[in-house]
Amino acid sequence: MQDLINEIRKQIEYAGENGTITKESIDLLAVKQMESVIFDLTDNLGKKNIKEAMVVLYNLLYAKEPIQKILITLYNHFKKLYITKLAIRQNRNVRRSTGFKTKPSLFSWKI
Repeated sequence: MQDLINEIRKQIEYAGENGTITKESIDLLAVKQMESVIFDLTDNLGKKNIKEAMVVLYNLLYAKEPIQKILITLYNHFKKLYITKLAIRQNRNVRRSTGFKTKPSLFSWKI
């Protein structure tokens, strides 16, 4: 939560008094967390956009992210996607199947 607060403060400082925060300023200043970058990587892989997926991977490596951390994060992401697919196919509760730690009211439906 503190990271989010710091990012919001950075945007407010950049925009200045009576300024407007735009998507461009967010893209320019915001620091992406590894998990969100992994989503970009897997989305590109899912769309069979290998060139963009490789760019994301190279950027992670350039940012000195350990390859082991990248692989573990990818593994966990694909595992949750697979478990979600199985839960949907078998008409089970997705939240309980994946172990998501969210409020039960958000993901308590059965698919």
